[in-house]
Amino acid sequence: MAHYLTATENYPPNQLAVHNALEAGIQVVVVTGRAFHHASQSQKFLGPNVTLIVNNGAL
Repeated sequence: MAHYLTATENYPPNQLAVHNALEAGIQVVVVTGRAFHHASQSQKFLGPNVTLIVNNGAL
C-alpha cells in the first residue's frame, strides 16, 4: 500500500521508512506535479537515491 507524505505529518519516521526501504533494495519514487526546483527539496530530504518524477510527468 502506498503511503503519501503530507505537510502535516511528522517527517522523521517517514524519512526513516524511506531509508529502510532503500536499504532493503526497494526503489523509491516521488511523483509530483511540482516543478523540479520545488520537488528537489524532497530529494535533499530523502536522499540522492530517490527518483523524482516532476512537472506532472513532463520531465
